[in-house]
Amino acid sequence: MVIGGTMGEVDIVYLGPGEQKPVWIGEIKWSDRIESHSEEELRGLTTLIRRHKTITDGFITTKTIDDDLRIENRPVQVVPSAAYCYIVGRNITSNLSAPIAFGQSKAK
Repeated sequence: MVIGGTMGEVDIVYLGPGEQKPVWIGEIKWSDRIESHSEEELRGLTTLIRRHKTITDGFITTKTIDDDLRIENRPVQVVPSAAYCYIVGRNITSNLSAPIAFGQSKAK
């Protein structure tokens, strides 16, 4: 997306019911570059948070970093990508009546 003449991007945006305004946002990273290039790595999140006052919090995944930040006085959780993948998978499968397993071919 182009925001104010600068390029920025955010990977995940949750829109609230009703007016479909952004409520929380997320950025998926596969490195720990946030330690040495935080302004650059957080540019998309920061731009969107400044633009939309409806955003209450956000997250960014990294290779190994687990931390809590604040952008524009709103919480942003930094979580390892592997932990985030586990959380998403667990949330999706927690309500299934039959478990899903890998390696079980349906082809005969």
